[in-house]
Amino acid sequence: MHFSADYLAAVYCAARKKQPPAIGIVVWFVFCVSAVYVPRFDRSEAVPRPTCELCRKEGILHPQDVFKAHPKPQPAIDGPSLLITGIHRAHPLYPGHSKMVMSNRILRLPYEVQYSTHQSTGESKGNIPRLSFGEAISDLGLDLSEVQLDILFQKYDADKGGSIDLDEFKELMSDPVLAGLTPSRDVKFAMDLFKTYDADKSGSIDKGEFRVIAREIQANARRRSIFSIAAAAIGATIVADYSQEYQFAQKKFRSFYIEPLAEVAQKKAFPTALLSSDADEAIAKTLYRRGFTPKNTILAHSICSDEVNNAPEQLVPLMMKRWEEGFSLGGLAGVPFAGKSGFAACLHHVPDNGKLLIMFAPHVGIDATGKLGALQRDGQVKVSSACGAAVGAYKALQTKAAASVPDNEADPESFDPQLQSIVTMLKPRLEGIEMAIDPITYVTYQLYAIIRDKVCDCVSQTPELWEFTNEVALVGGIMINRRVGGDFFQPLSFESRSKEGDNVERTDLYEDAFGKRADLSSVLGSEKAVACFYNKK
Repeated sequence: MHFSADYLAAVYCAARKKQPPAIGIVVWFVFCVSAVYVPRFDRSEAVPRPTCELCRKEGILHPQDVFKAHPKPQPAIDGPSLLITGIHRAHPLYPGHSKMVMSNRILRLPYEVQYSTHQSTGESKGNIPRLSFGEAISDLGLDLSEVQLDILFQKYDADKGGSIDLDEFKELMSDPVLAGLTPSRDVKFAMDLFKTYDADKSGSIDKGEFRVIAREIQANARRRSIFSIAAAAIGATIVADYSQEYQFAQKKFRSFYIEPLAEVAQKKAFPTALLSSDADEAIAKTLYRRGFTPKNTILAHSICSDEVNNAPEQLVPLMMKRWEEGFSLGGLAGVPFAGKSGFAACLHHVPDNGKLLIMFAPHVGIDATGKLGALQRDGQVKVSSACGAAVGAYKALQTKAAASVPDNEADPESFDPQLQSIVTMLKPRLEGIEMAIDPITYVTYQLYAIIRDKVCDCVSQTPELWEFTNEVALVGGIMINRRVGGDFFQPLSFESRSKEGDNVERTDLYEDAFGKRADLSSVLGSEKAVACFYNKK
């Protein structure tokens, strides 16, 4: 059985859609192994073909039964089969009904390849007639006019029989006119192949040498099948668009290409961070148990508008793919600058009697040296800031503090409302930053707290919320951008809110989804900072 890489990729993708990753891969692997090792089925043999009068009398339709009607061996003389000097049992009408019976010597000398290819099957069969002579000379790499061809033909048609036999062809091949010519690619390939397998240099190939050829052909066919399977696996992984198999491979093989210093820095600053795909899966499993589905749920997200957060392997694109849509609330640094008006607009898009899922997070990059707040972006050699707004706001505060610039003094020509708002909200939260493991890490965690407070304000200060939804799930954390090895998510909060009578019930879902909360005292520098950070709004 022979299948193209595209076909195998299609089977692979079909398997993954209905099964967990491991089962999908096993199904696909079994299919591919069967494609390599199951004997080939030639469809032409399943279709009845025209048969000769003798076959029809015997009632023979299948090629395998032809020898019942043609028991007498006949010399093989049809076309290129003259390369075979053994015996065929030949069918008069259907060449597929012939089967070679090997003699001790099978293939002739290499220069006879060109000769036999152009032999006639007519009255002068076994020879090259004048009509085929021009094509034979052309295949040898010589472009002659008809007059020149006539002269050359007459020169070597010694018996003037109107055709060139094998002995005459041998003399022709030694003519000075043909000196230095290169035969056609197919003929040259046949000659080179002959020389390769004529181990004893006898000028012919015997049964033993032919067996070597057969084994090599079989091995090559299987190698091609294996390469097709490998190509299918690569192609299917690519077209999977960060599907389960891509995520599975990403986790299994990321140790081969991660940046060690970035990995260490991430472990210190974000101790329980998950690959984005794992975080998406954990969130979904928890919410599925509570009745959230793509049909009854709308996703709203408040993340930074930086393009690195929209890469296919990032958390929000994965969640949007799962929940089938997403409403954007966020602006620079992930702060929900859509405000209460934007949140109200989102509520009007919730399915009837449906649910609302809100995901919020700032983001931070880690470069190959382990520096936080930096990232080498695709297509750029230089490292740039990530999150640029967070780093910019922190630097602006440092500059103001160094220059003793009053808070109310602003550039009247500037128009940077979002960054100015971030600077204003961040300033009172920087107390204790000197005790943290890293200033940008501390700023990123504080930005999370700012975003969390603003999102929770929108939820708690919108009285008509429960007219549009019966449950709100809020999941928050920090997105971590990496150059290689996949992006991560440090979960920090996950809760559900629902209206029961006049009361709003809050259910903490964090440990169900992510396990025990991380101890951030060594990250933020003090228990006070952690206590303040985890305060519920």
